Amino acid sequence: MRWTTEQDDALRAAASTGAAGARTRIFVECGVLHTEEAVIRRASRLGVSLARYEICPECGRKVPKLDRDGRCRVCHKRWLATEQRKKNERLRAEIRRNESDGDYLRACREHAAARQEATRIRRAARGSNAGRGDSADLSEVLSTRRPEGEKTLPLFGWDGNRGRDVEDGPSGLPGIGAARCADAAEGTDGL
Repeated sequence: MRWTTEQDDALRAAASTGAAGARTRIFVECGVLHTEEAVIRRASRLGVSLARYEICPECGRKVPKLDRDGRCRVCHKRWLATEQRKKNERLRAEIRRNESDGDYLRACREHAAARQEATRIRRAARGSNAGRGDSADLSEVLSTRRPEGEKTLPLFGWDGNRGRDVEDGPSGLPGIGAARCADAAEGTDGL
C-alpha cells in the first residue's frame, strides 16, 4: 500500500507517541492500518524521529515523561520550591504570633529567672562569686534584696523584655518565690 501525504502528516503529528501511537493515529485519521515496522521505515525515510516524548504544559520543554502532576521535572521542582516557601512563611507567621503572646514572654522571663537563680546558688555553693568580689555564702546570696523601686535589667538583651519589670517573688529577689528561697536556705534544694 502506498503512503499518501495525509498519512505522512498524521505520522509527523503523532511521532512523539512512538511507532504504536503513530500507527493508531494514522488508522483513526486515514482509515489505513500499517504495521509498526512499516511506520518505522516510513518515519526513517521522512527523517521523523519516533522517540517518545511529552511536552510540558508550563514551559514547553520536550521530556520523555511528565511527572504525575503533569509537569516536567524542572517545573515540578520549581512548584515544590514555591510550595515550600509558602509553608515556611505560614510557619514564620505562626511563630511570630506565638512569640508575641504574653504567655510565651512570661514563660521566657520565668525560665531566665530560674536559670539566674540556679547560677547564684551554684556560685554560692562553690564559695566564690566568679570574679565579682569577695566570696559569699548561700545565706548572703539569698538574703540580698534590691532597694525598693529599683528596676531589673532586661533579660533578653537590649530592652528585650520590652520595658517591663520582672515581678519580684515574696522573698524580694527578682522572680524567686518564697518557697524556693526557703528550700535553698535549708539546703533541701526543692528544684
